[in-house]
Amino acid sequence: MLRHLVVFLPGIMGTILQKDGRDVWAPSRQALWTLLTTCGDSLRDLQVKGEDGQSDDLGDGIRADRLVRDTVFQLPRLIEHAGYGPLLDHLPEFLEVTPGSVHAPQDEASFYPFPYDWRRDNRVSARHLQRFVETQLLRWRAWSGARDARVILIGHSMGGLVARYYVEVLGGWKHTLALITIGTPHRGALGALEMLSHGVPKLERLFDVGGLVRSFESVYQLLPTYRALHVDDAVVRVVEAPALPNIDPARAASARQDFFEAMRLAREAHVNETGYDRNLLVPWVGTRQATVQSARLQAGRITADYAPPPGLSPELADGDGTVPRISAVPAALEGERLE
Repeated sequence: MLRHLVVFLPGIMGTILQKDGRDVWAPSRQALWTLLTTCGDSLRDLQVKGEDGQSDDLGDGIRADRLVRDTVFQLPRLIEHAGYGPLLDHLPEFLEVTPGSVHAPQDEASFYPFPYDWRRDNRVSARHLQRFVETQLLRWRAWSGARDARVILIGHSMGGLVARYYVEVLGGWKHTLALITIGTPHRGALGALEMLSHGVPKLERLFDVGGLVRSFESVYQLLPTYRALHVDDAVVRVVEAPALPNIDPARAASARQDFFEAMRLAREAHVNETGYDRNLLVPWVGTRQATVQSARLQAGRITADYAPPPGLSPELADGDGTVPRISAVPAALEGERLE
């Protein structure tokens, strides 16, 4: 039996969201049929209003219920995976841990899939994670007798960012044995830039996907932070670019400064603290798949490009199909070969 607590966090759109006991987001055949037959009206409940990054509850009745086990339809370059069913079925046996539910935690359970509201500011989700981990860890230590037990966090895609904010900014490193990120966009991904700018063109005639996604602070926190946007003869960061179609520059700047920079600065402050493990974070990186590496602003429209930005070695210009290889490792760990 593993003596530590294990928590798995899914990526964006990897949690089924409910309202009044019914699924309002679940990438299933039934949800897709409802979506098409109502011309997108079924998604209105997902619109986020009044996000400030401080309020833990928006008061809109949306509840993060459970992880997506099987994905039937996908959104290009934002959600492209088959669901978490195989992992949820096999990981507990492999690690010799007992599964539990965050909605009804048990003393003897030591493996928890962690559903969260992926529409929200990732800092909000990190605070929810903090409360759960630091409460459940005490219960697990008392039940198991493993007084030195800590938590192993496994985060897929955006879930890795939620976990990383908890570890670095909220002081979770004191309770964490390891943070394993799987295909996490530590420096953002071009898919978020495309989605915010013009949604999903093939679906926009049915409903305003772009407008819905623009209400999610989490998607702004997936914007690329490295120089990847071609504007005229220059290659700039998103926050350095002139007016970009349908992208709020203040929100983009906040995502970079208050989220990504906050994690970087917090890590720098912790490096010399007693007990801080510099190798705490282990990035699992997907490679050898064609992955969008940059984008161009032309005639008022953003277009994705598989060509690497200047200065990036061609041998690194791949990824997992969604997250560029350059982004799957935090800038502070570049060159340390921890992936």
